[in-house]
Amino acid sequence: MGKAIENAYYRQLERRLFDMSALFDVSQALNSSLDLHAILDAILLTILGKHACNRGIILLRESDDLFTVNSLRGALHGIKIGFEIQIDLPAEEMFFFSDEIDFFRKNQLHLSILIRKNDRTIGLICLGKKVNGRSFDPSELEFLISLSNIASTSIENAQVYRQMKVLNRRLDWKLQELNSLFEVGEELNFGFDPDRILQVLALTLMGQMAISKCFVCSPCTKDDTKIDVTIKRGLGSKKINSEQLTKQGFRSLFSNLNDPIFVQRITKEEIRETCLNAGIFHLIPMQIKNVTKGILGVGAKFGDKTITPFPEDNLEYLKMLAAQTMIALENAQLFQLAVEKERIEKELEVAKNIQRSLLPSNNPKYPGFQISGFNISCFQVGGDYYDFIHLTDRCLGLAIGDVTGKGVPAALLMANMHAYLRSHVEYQTPVNEMISKINSSLHISTGTTGKFITFVYADLDVEKRELTYCNAGHNYPILFRNSGEKEYLDAGGLPLGMFPGAPYQAKTIQLHPGDLLTMYTDGVSEAWNRDENEYGEERLEALIKAHRKETADDLMKRILQDVANFSDGMRQTDDITIVLCKAL
Repeated sequence: MGKAIENAYYRQLERRLFDMSALFDVSQALNSSLDLHAILDAILLTILGKHACNRGIILLRESDDLFTVNSLRGALHGIKIGFEIQIDLPAEEMFFFSDEIDFFRKNQLHLSILIRKNDRTIGLICLGKKVNGRSFDPSELEFLISLSNIASTSIENAQVYRQMKVLNRRLDWKLQELNSLFEVGEELNFGFDPDRILQVLALTLMGQMAISKCFVCSPCTKDDTKIDVTIKRGLGSKKINSEQLTKQGFRSLFSNLNDPIFVQRITKEEIRETCLNAGIFHLIPMQIKNVTKGILGVGAKFGDKTITPFPEDNLEYLKMLAAQTMIALENAQLFQLAVEKERIEKELEVAKNIQRSLLPSNNPKYPGFQISGFNISCFQVGGDYYDFIHLTDRCLGLAIGDVTGKGVPAALLMANMHAYLRSHVEYQTPVNEMISKINSSLHISTGTTGKFITFVYADLDVEKRELTYCNAGHNYPILFRNSGEKEYLDAGGLPLGMFPGAPYQAKTIQLHPGDLLTMYTDGVSEAWNRDENEYGEERLEALIKAHRKETADDLMKRILQDVANFSDGMRQTDDITIVLCKAL
């Protein structure tokens, strides 16, 4: 009896030594590797081999009650690596018999051992019954729990290593992305040709990301309710075109699309089906300062026959690439606008010089009179006009006019007016007849444009001291007599160019020493200040009356300075022209 007890004791001791040796060998094997699958397979094979189990799996925890299959052996029904299962674990037990759980029962997994690390369950070892049909005895359970404790450190280390590898791969990808974006950025910013920029984008998508097809669209510059497809690659001529996208309401996406979208998630059926039929699976916003100004559509990668969303890293890269392309396109547009603006400014400078050459370069000198004229254009070229025409040594033509409108169109009509006046003016020709001829010629030029000219022309006979004038719809010139009395020159007719054959009247007045004639355009009286008040005719007349004894040149300077002081630096929207004639 004593011998039997002694033998049993030695057998138990040998078994414990064997288990400890096995645990030591397994521990060395597990700690020598950081390959998670190799570690899990080694654990499972060790258990199945030592305890002769017919099947087993190892589950690793993903979240609170979600586990995934990471290693398996034996005949299991429909289970593969990556299979997910939700399990409500017992509170404190290191193992439990899992027959009551449907998943385990169906797959004949009888025993589950918890893998714990720092009082947290990180996985499960699930085993089927032993081949001999016996249950696990206490020493076997103790071995399994000891093995799970040893394995927990190796598993956690391997998981950390795997996460580091994933992070390193992501970091490498990010670096590649940044290098790619830097290189593409240099290409995009190399020139200012929109077609070249879009070609670089397409080549980058196909070359670096192996994307099989793509297109770019944006609102039409002439009509932003319409869509322009600016480039497409890998798509047929009938798939994805401007007219099609416009009809299907693609424009509405620009106000709503802030992040890349998988086309199957687009709610509008027409847009979704158009993209899918063309093989376009993602739409990427092309943004500047969070405003979507274009959309990049991309298809699957070469060789990929499935319709699946791209990984987040890919989508993030595409969004950055799209934004960089949109910035380059906007810079190209701004560059082209700057070039065009510079060209126009140069042409306007030439036009300004030409127009200046049409105005008198000097004030005329005639005995018994002081004559002064001045013009300021609010733009580079304008529609105001004045002229001094030497008819004879005793006769001078005075003219002032204002073309409707501003800028280049008004300047062109002003040039016509200059030509017509110079071609029709003749000494001793009745003033009203000349104005009538100019009116007919201008009407042919203006046609149905609705343009016209207000105009005053006067012949000054310095010997007789007579002024014969005709006012064609212009604001009335002011004549201050030496006594301070005021007269308006209102005889004439309609503005020039409105109606052919319109009648015009002329009137002759006598000028006496000290009399002062002021002709001006409405840019003077309508000059405005920061309070949006106009300079006004009353202020102008009061200024002239108070300083009418000054020379014509001094009075001209005083009027211009007073208008400037009143305006207080406000940019004016009309030309300013003044002609002064003072009898001595």
